[in-house]
Amino acid sequence: MATRLVLIVYGIVAHASYLPQLIPTTMIETRELASSIGWTGVAGMLLLACSQGGGTCTGLEAVSNNVNLLAEPRVRTGKMTMLYMALSLAFTASGILLLYLPWDARQVAGRTLNASTFKAIIDSMGLGGPLLNQVLPVIVLAFEAGLLFVAANTGFPGGPSVLSNMAADSWVPHKFRYLPTRLVTQNGILVMGIAAPAILFWTEGKVTLLVVLYSISVFLTFAISLFGLCRYWSRCSPTSPSVP
Repeated sequence: MATRLVLIVYGIVAHASYLPQLIPTTMIETRELASSIGWTGVAGMLLLACSQGGGTCTGLEAVSNNVNLLAEPRVRTGKMTMLYMALSLAFTASGILLLYLPWDARQVAGRTLNASTFKAIIDSMGLGGPLLNQVLPVIVLAFEAGLLFVAANTGFPGGPSVLSNMAADSWVPHKFRYLPTRLVTQNGILVMGIAAPAILFWTEGKVTLLVVLYSISVFLTFAISLFGLCRYWSRCSPTSPSVP
């Protein structure tokens, strides 16, 4: 997180003179795009970008789904943890998106936009020779890969809970329902561990397909959960007809 913080802040400050033109230029380019493909096409592009890149803002559910595993006071700890995560995710996502424009990020074969942008920023810093400028972007991306590796483990504490709920509705064997049993938790983690490499083998490790599968599962869960919460609060509202 510290490396990205330094790169984002430096990248914005280095092109601070460009920021006043950013909004007017973006509005003009958006109108030109809309006149070319229509507002429906623009909306479709935004939805596609959100579905494939919005997974960056996930992770809050890992805390909310496992509040019972947090130290006391659980509710306060969970709220503070989710606040810190939300702030860091919002800063990182908005900061990186903001960097794309002033640094003129372009798609390069075999390289992500983040890698291209960070490399341009590191090159402009003049920290060392060509070798160091080649190594530093790799280190930054290695830290990001480490964060993803840690985030991947959030499925193991949450997986048995999901299996327990599915077992209650007879989607999986009922023995997975009794979550306090150590064997049930162990089997749930084992199922998650086997499913992960199986999906990798089935998709042949194609990141584009894996991201789509991830986005479908994540946003479907979010949409259903949010709909359920809205329905619950509408029923519990004092103005609701169902409330006496």
